[in-house]
Amino acid sequence: MKTMKTLSRRIAALLLVVTVGITALAPAASASSIQLPSLPKDQCVVDDAGVLSDSTTSELETLNAQLSSSCDGAQIGVLTVDYTGSATTEDYATEAFNTWGIGSSSKNNGILILLVMQSDQYADGDHYLTYGDGFRSTMLADQASSLVQTMEDDFAAKKYDAAVLTCATNVANTVAEVYGVTLSGGTIYSDGSDTQTTRPSVEPVPPQKHYSIWENFIGGIFSMLQNLSETVIVPIAAAILALVMCYELIDMIVEKNNMHDFDSSMFFRWIFKSAFAILIVTNTWNIVMGIFDVGQSVVNSSAGVIIGNTSIDISSVITDMEAQLEALGTGELFGLWFQSLFVGLTMNALSICIMLVIYGRMIEVYLTTSVGPIPLATMTNRDWSHTGQNYLKSLFALAFQAFLIMVCVGIYSVLVQSIATDGNISGAIWACMGYTVLLCFALFKTGSLSKSLFGAH
Repeated sequence: MKTMKTLSRRIAALLLVVTVGITALAPAASASSIQLPSLPKDQCVVDDAGVLSDSTTSELETLNAQLSSSCDGAQIGVLTVDYTGSATTEDYATEAFNTWGIGSSSKNNGILILLVMQSDQYADGDHYLTYGDGFRSTMLADQASSLVQTMEDDFAAKKYDAAVLTCATNVANTVAEVYGVTLSGGTIYSDGSDTQTTRPSVEPVPPQKHYSIWENFIGGIFSMLQNLSETVIVPIAAAILALVMCYELIDMIVEKNNMHDFDSSMFFRWIFKSAFAILIVTNTWNIVMGIFDVGQSVVNSSAGVIIGNTSIDISSVITDMEAQLEALGTGELFGLWFQSLFVGLTMNALSICIMLVIYGRMIEVYLTTSVGPIPLATMTNRDWSHTGQNYLKSLFALAFQAFLIMVCVGIYSVLVQSIATDGNISGAIWACMGYTVLLCFALFKTGSLSKSLFGAH
């Protein structure tokens, strides 16, 4: 009996490894491991840690009512939690902001203030402020760091009501300045008074460059590719552009009977085309990054929908698994053990294939962006413009491929969710492997599907 229990425990451990490996293959599912408290309807304050008074909550709701009516639906969300688990404070705040949809959906003008009572990094807890893209390149973005620091002293002293009110009020006044309005009522200070009408001065921080997702991903590679593109590829593209424009000028002269039928306006059109082509080549990097930022925006918009419907609760998957295994005979256990071993090895191989797809796309993005000025140098020529057009189609296809990958992972997560281990552990194991094979195949098809959608080759 003891041997039977030991064997069943080992099989259960192997099955758990397989299950965890499956969930690790699904980024969308892993992102949903962040457990957020629910947001009550028509509210923006969630005091999950229980550190805010009712009066503070009421003051925040009143402040939000003013913001919403005066600043195009802008809102300040406040969330307090005891602990963020394995997630960082920034990731937790970002997840809450995206899931709850604070502020106007069309204006993307929400702000979230997060207070964490227990932090792995800071002994007295942590706090964070995040905001929507609607405030990018505004006063709020420039002063975000200073604004969140206004509650530092009160937060350290565990005066959470004062900390939240001070920060929220300063943020609200900054938002009002962005929209060119004045909020009614006085500013609330940490001592609870509201008689003063001017807010405390917030030292502005130097304007910071807002980096895209691609700039933040691997800074070293990004900087290297940008330098290569601007210092090596752009001069080559300039030479190609000069050749193309000279060819077009000669062709134009020949077509007009060696300038006997030449119209001077045509020469000015040629100058305009040349200037426009130079503008494109010299700004290729910004154009390319803009395309990928559009693709990333699509991914971010879809991520909230996908993540909200693809959570995998591992604890529920393995409930009563050990008890089921102990009820099996020795022969059945050995058979199940060999099945689990084979599936585990297969899953490892499939995970490598999936990572090859992901990293292969990443490398393709890097290679494509680095040579951008060369194909775009042909855009203004009627005979050669198909090169530049196909390059732009390929860029859009690469950017949109990330969305298709997200959809594939979301479908995979839903399929894995539907697997039931009750009564048929062996069937659940093989179903997991089958779905993973399907995921691998689908990911390999995302590249060609995306290119076909945009007509790239």
